[in-house]
Amino acid sequence: RYDVRNENDFTARQAEEYAPHLIPFASVNPKREYAVDEFVRCVELRKMRGLKVNFGTSDVRLRDPKHLEQVQTLFAEAARRNVPVVARVFNEALGDFGTEDLDILITRVVDPIPGLRLSIAHLGGGGGALEQGTLRLFAALIQAVRQRPQVAPRVWTDISSILLTEPRPGLKPISAAQQAALGMMLKTWGIDRLL
Repeated sequence: RYDVRNENDFTARQAEEYAPHLIPFASVNPKREYAVDEFVRCVELRKMRGLKVNFGTSDVRLRDPKHLEQVQTLFAEAARRNVPVVARVFNEALGDFGTEDLDILITRVVDPIPGLRLSIAHLGGGGGALEQGTLRLFAALIQAVRQRPQVAPRVWTDISSILLTEPRPGLKPISAAQQAALGMMLKTWGIDRLL
């Protein structure tokens, strides 16, 4: 807990030093018993204006009822305080991460929390644009939101680490065919909900 507090305090100090160019987001592991308390501390005392979570590094598995409840509780607190959430929801530890996980995210987390504003990192994947990776996950995310159109105005995604023109460790550049497929998917998703 001490390390997380130090990291969040460092972020807050950097944002203060470089204000208004930096906007501080608190970061916590949703599975920790102190997650909500640390988030509240960051918002109230450190004036942080967002929440960032990473399901991969925190090994959050939404199919696990306890993990799901912890995420719901944390995200509900963010919504209650009108604080947006940025989440990297892809968990590489789950070999079959996909449609079921994204459907749970939309139906069991986003939909029941009306004030929640969520930006899903990397189109729901982990970066890159392989057909069997990020593009497949983005298609599943589009379908999950399409089935619950009432959540669409509160869910965004980003394309950071997707449109790679040069190889990166573990990621290949995006091909022309992948660019074309992604272009059509982005139109379906809605450019106004893309960061």
